[in-house]
Amino acid sequence: MEYGKEICVARPNLIAGIGTAGGRLLDALWRYHPGMKKIADSVTISHKSPESEELFKKHLKNGVKNVFLFAGLGGEIGGTVTLDLAKIAKDAGFHRYVVGIIPATRRTDRDSINLAFKALNELKTRANGVIIVDNEKLSHLPYFENYYDQYNEYVASILKDIFEAQSIDDVLKSLSFEGEAGYAAVARSSELTKGLLGYIIPIIPHHEIDIRTMLRVALEKLTVFDDPIGSVKGAALINVPEERVDTIDQALVEDLMQRYTTRSTIDIRKTRRNIVSITVIFTYSFEEFKAHKQIGGRV
Repeated sequence: MEYGKEICVARPNLIAGIGTAGGRLLDALWRYHPGMKKIADSVTISHKSPESEELFKKHLKNGVKNVFLFAGLGGEIGGTVTLDLAKIAKDAGFHRYVVGIIPATRRTDRDSINLAFKALNELKTRANGVIIVDNEKLSHLPYFENYYDQYNEYVASILKDIFEAQSIDDVLKSLSFEGEAGYAAVARSSELTKGLLGYIIPIIPHHEIDIRTMLRVALEKLTVFDDPIGSVKGAALINVPEERVDTIDQALVEDLMQRYTTRSTIDIRKTRRNIVSITVIFTYSFEEFKAHKQIGGRV
C-alpha cells in the first residue's frame, strides 16, 4: 500500500511496514500470501513525522485487535519509529507484536547494532512480544544482500502460519511474559504429501508424515539461534491435509517440543493443500536473549 492511502475494511490485525526493511517484508507477505488481506489491514510508514503517526492512528480505528510492526531495528526509521508506534498502540489498548530485523555484526557499522539493541531493550515494556529476524544468519554468504528476498519469503510463510493459527490468541500468548515482551526465534519446514500426479489424480494416497524429521529440519533454519534449548515458552503450528490430520500424534509433538522449551502450545490446522508444514516458536526473556551465544557481546 502506498503512503497516504487508507483502507476502510475492518479486519482483526493491523500490520505496519516501517522503513525499507519493514516495507519489504510486508511486500513479501502480500506477494506470496495475498489471501492474508482478508484478515489483516496494512499501512506503510516510510518516514518519521506527525503525519505518519496520524495515518497509523487512523488504521487503529478499523476494528483492529492485534498490531504487528515489521521493521529493521538497525535503521534510522525502523529503530526509532517502531518505538513510537508501539507506544501509541499500547496507550490505545491494543496487543502489540514486533517483527524486528537485526543487523549482522560483521556486515554493519557499530551505530546500527547499538540502535537495534537499544530498540530491543525499549520494546521490553512497549510490546507484548518480539519475533527476531537476525541477518547474522545470512552474513556468511557472499553478496548476502542478494538473499534478502528469499529470507523475506521464508519469514512471510512463518508469519502467515501464525496469523492463520487455529488458536491464534494462545499462539500470541506464547510470545509474551507477564508485564513484559518475550523475544522469539522462529523456524519452519514443509514438504509435499503428494507429488504433482497426486493433484491430478486425487485417489493417489498421501505420503507418510515424518514429524520428527520435519522438526529437525526446521531447527536448522531458526531465525536467530542454532540451538533453541532453554526457551521458557514455545509453540508448534502444524498445517496438514484434512485427510491426514488424524495421523499427527500430538503427544509426540509435545514430547519433541519439551526437549527445547519449558512449556509449549500445539496448534494443528487442517488445510486443503497437499502440503504439511510445521512452524516453531521459541520464546526467551530479554535477559536470556542477550546472554545467548549468538547475541552476547555484540554491543
